[in-house]
Formats: sequence, structure tokens, C-alpha cells
Amino acid sequence: WPTWGKAKITTVLRRQGYSQGDTPTVSYVVNQDMRLTAASAVDNVHERTPGVEEDAAMTRFWGFRTDTGVPRRYYNDQLGSRSRPVLRQGWGWDPNQDLRKVVQQADTPGEQRANIRMYRDVKKGDFILVPCLPQWEQVIIAQAVEDWDTGYQFEVDEVEIDDGTLRKDYGHQFPAKKLAHFNRNNRYVDGDLRQTLKCRSRFWNMDRYSGSIQKIVDIAKERQDELEGDEDREGRFKRSVNKVVEKAGLGESLHSVLSDEFANSGWEYALVAGLKDLFPCYRVERTGGPNEKEHGTDILITMPGPLDDVEYGIAIQVKDWKGKPKNKNIEEAITQIRKADEFSKEREGLRIVEKIVILTEADNPEDRPDDVAVVGCDELKKLLARMASATAATLD
Repeated sequence: WPTWGKAKITTVLRRQGYSQGDTPTVSYVVNQDMRLTAASAVDNVHERTPGVEEDAAMTRFWGFRTDTGVPRRYYNDQLGSRSRPVLRQGWGWDPNQDLRKVVQQADTPGEQRANIRMYRDVKKGDFILVPCLPQWEQVIIAQAVEDWDTGYQFEVDEVEIDDGTLRKDYGHQFPAKKLAHFNRNNRYVDGDLRQTLKCRSRFWNMDRYSGSIQKIVDIAKERQDELEGDEDREGRFKRSVNKVVEKAGLGESLHSVLSDEFANSGWEYALVAGLKDLFPCYRVERTGGPNEKEHGTDILITMPGPLDDVEYGIAIQVKDWKGKPKNKNIEEAITQIRKADEFSKEREGLRIVEKIVILTEADNPEDRPDDVAVVGCDELKKLLARMASATAATLD
């Protein structure tokens, strides 16, 4: 593949379903079996070009979500069938919903659009990740054993759902076999993959995470049991520290590793773990979540005051932004963290003495208010270096 010219690459992109106007940025990853995977930076591109035969050597990666109101054992039994393992999908209670009939219609019913994309797009050898199987915190990696537009079958099933009633549905049957399963919080699961598994769509493209998925498939071949453990976020933080603690430039290296391990609210857990080691005599707690809109604080550090009935607090808001932040976004974050004074009403004797906004991967802003410290990526790296040294002292 490194010898391919522009013409052949263009042909592959056309087979992927991109039009001439898309001009996507595409990176190529060669799997161990030397099949080519295209990891596209274009979001929400699901469909191949109609009428164009797919390249048999092209492997793709898909997310596939099932009905959470159905007991997990139903889907597990269907995929574990010795006679014909399949992935079942809902919106299939009427014979007229057979996708072989639906594709002949001029207009696709809205509820069937995701199913039609599955039917048309998934080809033999593609990988399918199914969240919440075989158990709620786990993810199954399956592989299509036939092209889904030829191996598809339709047969309405009667299933006992979680409230005990019987439901006739789940007629769509897509041929696939289980390869592996993993805990989404496992140490081997990269942060970007963990993030996309939160997607609520019934079906979505995961080509850009092909390297992360292939790594898990390779581990499962020899060490499936190592993928089943749930590593808490503090454990992930300390493991990240352990990777770089002996390297020069601790802050830079640790920031790079944490960026791979954590995304969005995951950074809050990482910083809490590091701050606990840096300030072992202070109380460090994550306060983000549903009540955050009231006090605007993701992390609260409290320390004793000189008087018995007084505590001092440092309120921190964490933003997982990249590049140069917009002034409007900075102003919104500052307004949010200023709500931290509400803690004084909730907790008697607590006085907020410092308010901080941390931008995990964004540049330091030029304008900063006097009452709020805005910490950009460069300053965060210095803080991470101090955390790394403190955490290293706690490691065996």
C-alpha cells in the first residue's frame, strides 16, 4: 500500500462512499494480516457509494447498539448460537419491515434508516462493537461472517423484556461471530475508544479507532481474561505516571499519556488522583455531575483553617479543550466557576479562597480576570510534573 498512487487511493475512497467534494483527511493503518483500514477524520460518514462494488480487502469498524430493555442473555444466546450466530436488531415486528423489501421503497421510513445503513454498509470481515454485552459494563467485538446485504434474514421473535411482558420484535438478523469482549474501563482501552462507546446512536462508524480496536482483538487472542477487569480511574492515573516517571520532561510526557488515557470528564478523575498525592493532608474530591450547574465546580480542594470552625476551599473547573479557546467560551467557563461561592451556603464554615479554570489541551489565554486563575496547557504540564513526582513516591 505505501506504493499506491493518487489514482488508486482515490478509487478506494470512492468505494468508501466519499464524493469528490468531501476531500476527507484519511490516515491508513495496515493490520497484522496486511489488510488496509481507512481511518477517516470525517464524522458521520456511514454509507458506501450505491452501485459501487466494495473492495474485498477493505476492513471497516462499526458501533452497533441494542435495545437495553431486553435481557442481555437474549442477545448473548443469539450471537452464541452454534447453528447460525447473528446480531439481532429492533424495529422489526412486521414482515413489511424486512430490509430486503424496505430498500425497494422510494422513501426509507425514518425508524429504518440506521438498519438500512447496517444492511448496506457492513461487509464480510468488518468488525462490530456492541456496547452493554455480554454484561452492562462490557463490550463485545464481533465480526461479520457474510456481507450483511446478502446474509441478512428476517424473522420476528417473541422476547420477554425486563418488565416481564412479551414483545414481538427484533426480526432483523445480521450474520456475525463473537471474537472477544472487554470491560470499557479496562487498562487496555484507549481514551478515544472509551469516549466513542458513549455514542447513543443505533449504528455509527468507528474507522478512526481501528488501531485501538485491533490492539484489543490481538490481546484477546492470547489473554482474554486480562480484558475483563475494571480498572478505576485512580489506577489508570498511577499507571500513566508509571509509564513516564523515569523519563525526562515529566510534565510533557505525562500530559501526552493522559491525553490518550482520558477524555472530557475523565480528566477530572485523573487530576483528583494526582492532587490527592500532591496534597495528602488536604481533602480532594470530584464534585462534577448533575449539581455542577449550581456550583460550577468539578474538583474541590479543602484544607483546615486556623480556627476550628473554618475550612478554606479551592474550586477547579476542568475543560478538555484543544487549540486556541474562543473568548466567549473562556467567559462562560469563568462565569461557571464563579458560582463556587455557593459552596459557602451548602457547607457551613467553608470559604472559597481560590477559583481555577484548567484547560487540558488548550493554549494559555491572553486575557485573564483577577479573581479567577485560568491555567492553560503549558501551566498544566508543570502541575502534572509535580503530581508525577508525588505519585512516584507512593509507588512500590
